[in-house]
Amino acid sequence: MPRPKKTPEEIQVMREKIQSTAIEILQDEGFHAVTSRSIAAKLGMSHMSLFTYFENQLEIFSSMANGYMERINTHLDTFVERAKKEDILPLVEETWQCLLEFILQNPALHRLTWSTFGAESIDTNPGNDGIISRLAKLLVIGMERGAFEHRNPQLAAITFIGCLNMPFVLHHTGKVQDISLRDQLVDEGLVAAIRYLEKKK
Repeated sequence: MPRPKKTPEEIQVMREKIQSTAIEILQDEGFHAVTSRSIAAKLGMSHMSLFTYFENQLEIFSSMANGYMERINTHLDTFVERAKKEDILPLVEETWQCLLEFILQNPALHRLTWSTFGAESIDTNPGNDGIISRLAKLLVIGMERGAFEHRNPQLAAITFIGCLNMPFVLHHTGKVQDISLRDQLVDEGLVAAIRYLEKKK
């Protein structure tokens, strides 16, 4: 007798379990430890059963990256709303610190997202509804108030996120192995990003 089909809700719950288990393995053991067999073993199921919920292992990785980006986007939406009433410069600095906290708390997931799969393309398309688009909205508010130089908002957002990400890319690739040096580069990156954004007097 064939098994009854799972409801969309049951499928979504299982997808989330698979995703969270994959993230747990990623954070604890690293990227190369995340396989269909290791995920299935933790869940007590056959590895082929995973592909009832995901087309392949690549889709599992993509869902992990997208989930990480969605969490960040939720926070960025809050910053954009706050910017309508608050002083923009301290808020942009707070945004930097929020993004930095995400990176430090999720190092392997951040590396997967930005260095391996990339949940969103980095371009200057204003219609892109991801991190760059949200940062651009925040920076536009600063430009309109005269606090920031007028420039292409998407390009400014990419430059901002690039200043934050580069020390971690250098660290992930072994170019900067000293964590204290990496953290100094992050601090200098914030100074450079703010100087780049601020209206020249």
